[in-house]
Amino acid sequence: MYGSARWILELTMAAYDRSAELTRNQYNAGIVSRSDVIQAETQRQSLRTQLYDLQQQRAQEENALAALLGVAPVSFSIAATNALPLLPALPAALPSVLIARRPDVVVAERGVAQANALIGVAQTAWLPDLTLSAYGALQDDTFSGLFDAPQRIWSVGPSLALTLFDGGRRRATRDIAVAQYDEQVANYRQTILDSLRDVEDALATMQVLREKAEQQDELLALAEQNESVIANRYRAGMVSFLEVATAQNLTLEARRSRLDITSQQLQAAAELAAAIGGGWDLDDPVIQHMARPEPGE
Repeated sequence: MYGSARWILELTMAAYDRSAELTRNQYNAGIVSRSDVIQAETQRQSLRTQLYDLQQQRAQEENALAALLGVAPVSFSIAATNALPLLPALPAALPSVLIARRPDVVVAERGVAQANALIGVAQTAWLPDLTLSAYGALQDDTFSGLFDAPQRIWSVGPSLALTLFDGGRRRATRDIAVAQYDEQVANYRQTILDSLRDVEDALATMQVLREKAEQQDELLALAEQNESVIANRYRAGMVSFLEVATAQNLTLEARRSRLDITSQQLQAAAELAAAIGGGWDLDDPVIQHMARPEPGE
């Protein structure tokens, strides 16, 4: 695992210090010109400025974290480290039921359950709701037509007969409940599809970054080898310090690019965790319970 940005700059600064010392020694021996010394010192001073910039950036981000935690920045600090967190290992396969923990999926599923319950309420409203007064008369004239209805209507039961004499209002209520249920089901389906897309996007990103990291490792190794060769040629007086500076800058950029890739990998892992609603420890009893089929399935 490659170190932090500060570790990279400190490692590079150590190399620049060695180069500056070598250049001064060769200048004192009359091997190189004064311009090589100036170039080596300029390169080193430029990197020292970047270290201060990085220190300022870290302080600002630390203060931002303190504000998010609701504490005073002066009383909050994070210990410096030279290594980024290790990339979490992914299992060979992720069960799709993991996305059931996502808040949006939970909300959509509860919407379906509620809409389904409303259909049951609408169904019960089909039953006759007749109220007798103290004199035994029906309170609602709507049902008066039932007594004059043909016998075949009575034969299908009071529920159907009732819907024939309320102007279709109860059937309309049920139809509305069914339509609302269908809407919630469609929303739930789309939420699931969006969740799966988020998971696939995160997995694809992690795969691409894994391959990119491997290629960057090879590039960094070549840059370090080239820097070593150029440094030896400079000691032998075969090249100018300009080639040394160019080789060192190539190594620095290669290390920074590798650090950026590692940062992107950590971000992709966090996005995957968000996409599946949490971690992916398949030994977790909660996950095992979710992945277990229900009886009869």
